[in-house]
Amino acid sequence: MSLEANDPEYRRLITPSSQRTHVLVSEALEQMGYGKFQLRLLAFAGATQLADAMELLTISFLSHELKCPWGLGPQGAAGLQLAVLIGMGIGAIASGVVADRHGRRTGSALAVLFTAVFGILSAFATNLPVLIILRFCVGIGVGAAPAPLGLYAEYLPQKRRGSQLIIFFTFFSFGAVLEACIAALTLGEGMGGWRGLLLVSALPSVLLAFVLPWIPESPRYLIEADRHEEAVTALSRVGMVNGSLKDVNFNWETVQFCLNYSKRVPREGPEDMTRSLEEEKDVPGRNIQHFDLHVSENNYSPVVHERGTLRSLLTTQRMRPTLVLGAMMFDMAALYYSIVIASTSLLSPESNQNAHDTCNQAYPHGAFTRIIITNSAELPGLAAAAFLLERIGRKGSVSVCFLGCGVFMASLFVSPVSLRSFLLFGARASAQGFNVSLWVLATEFFPTSVRVLGVGMTTACARLGSILSPFIVEYLFESSLWLGVLACCILAFLGVVGSVFLPKDSQLAMKISNGAEGEGEVSEEEGEEIG
Repeated sequence: MSLEANDPEYRRLITPSSQRTHVLVSEALEQMGYGKFQLRLLAFAGATQLADAMELLTISFLSHELKCPWGLGPQGAAGLQLAVLIGMGIGAIASGVVADRHGRRTGSALAVLFTAVFGILSAFATNLPVLIILRFCVGIGVGAAPAPLGLYAEYLPQKRRGSQLIIFFTFFSFGAVLEACIAALTLGEGMGGWRGLLLVSALPSVLLAFVLPWIPESPRYLIEADRHEEAVTALSRVGMVNGSLKDVNFNWETVQFCLNYSKRVPREGPEDMTRSLEEEKDVPGRNIQHFDLHVSENNYSPVVHERGTLRSLLTTQRMRPTLVLGAMMFDMAALYYSIVIASTSLLSPESNQNAHDTCNQAYPHGAFTRIIITNSAELPGLAAAAFLLERIGRKGSVSVCFLGCGVFMASLFVSPVSLRSFLLFGARASAQGFNVSLWVLATEFFPTSVRVLGVGMTTACARLGSILSPFIVEYLFESSLWLGVLACCILAFLGVVGSVFLPKDSQLAMKISNGAEGEGEVSEEEGEEIG
């Protein structure tokens, strides 16, 4: 793209700041505050988490219910679980590419539609191979969770982002509890069985599909895509719904929204368009642009950052912190799911008495209660994470929660059996704490151009870690409680050590420093500090 110096568009772009108001998206969101608009968006984004939890939890029920009619054995159950996890990994990466290139709204729509359509079709599967393929496709939809997460996060003012993202993840815990209740009703005799369970579990996604036409697009994405007028409309809608338009101190008709402070800014003409940020930083409104300007004689070209590509994600500055986040996600998932699986069996040893009975006609009702109790352990972890995120930051919260989990698990070595329930409850809460803290940190670390892809890539590593957890439980916990506990302690220790290398809060793309927030690239100096 090249514009002549006398082109009207060129003159518009170099209009002096006295005639054109530049406002960061984050500043606009801070002024309009948190209100009805964000609550409505939370209802949608949170419901995707609830639907995902319901779809994921069906695996454990299917493994039991299909033993008799289809002769499902351990290998078939493992194949079913593996198909879902692989689908989730693929969905996480694919949704990142789609959401960063074509919008968070498009990525969220595909996530909902995949989960709804293939969730319904799963109920009509005629054999195990067909069911595995359909659940793989459901996994793609469930794995696309970074898209609605990114959409919601990019509408949140900085002061409320940490706590509100915790509330977003709370929907997942409620979804697990709700699924246990639905299973207790549908798996009874004459209540529809496993097909009825799958149909009811897909209903939240089906309902979400009907509200997709009213879901807004992220203003940060719109600016990154050079769709400025749509970004103004999206942001003004926030103010109208929240009733806070009167509180803003800028003119909507002349405002130029942007994401970050550019290193090179226009001044009055092509011959003088290279004033640095240091020279311009004290001039209000002068130094804000969302693209750099390259000058060549009498024309210039706005350099639009690539969106949703591996090349733009794995830059020199972001390579090392992205790898650290991926390794931490792998460790997190391996530890989290090991504790989730092991805590149920350790608290209920009688649940394994009929493990080899391949034709139990009724699912043990005590299992439903155990699922509800064990999932309720995550609520204190969510509350603790919300507190720690605001008090000691994202990196500190991850470290403290990993440390707490390790302490609870290590205490099993010396504690009496009577305290086992309390210690496992604490370990489960701590595990949920570092789980959501890592998700929040990853969401805020990557810039708008690759945010969903970055979160998707790192959470795909979490899917690989979750594949490791059944082996830890089956081969270590089953052979010796202490071997399993030791493995969890080692994973927790690695999490504490790894958290040292995580990005600081001041190095996040959604930067948090002294109450101000901006968005930009990680500098070379910051990249060195992160590594």
